[in-house]
Amino acid sequence: MTADKLRAVCAIINKVRIARGWNILPAEEAEITASVWIEILDGGGVPCIAYDALYRAAIQARTRRMSIGNVPPDITPDLLVSLWIGENGLKNEFYAERDAEVRKLPSNIEGECPHCFGTNLRHHRDDETGRMIGVGGICDHN
Repeated sequence: MTADKLRAVCAIINKVRIARGWNILPAEEAEITASVWIEILDGGGVPCIAYDALYRAAIQARTRRMSIGNVPPDITPDLLVSLWIGENGLKNEFYAERDAEVRKLPSNIEGECPHCFGTNLRHHRDDETGRMIGVGGICDHN
């Protein structure tokens, strides 16, 4: 368990408690509780970087349920995991965004388009030497 995970989960636990009008947990209790949450989150394959987004998604899930008169789920680590791995879970969105960013890196996009290398700006080459002589215009990827 890393210090970043512990800090992030303790923050979520305390936000949940404060929103309910409860006191925050003493540090020792918060660490014990957070260690159980982290075990469950790790078991669901949830990266620490997604914790805050999952907390916000849990708030939205509770709000939707309350708005139609249903009992909202408690914010628990298993709710966060379900919001991560579910059919419409944040995992798909998270990795799609990350993969899109990775594809923009020059070292990873050479195979995508030999004319713009994923930048959408056409690289012009000298027909005889093959050397790049400039960049300009929107690439049509052909």
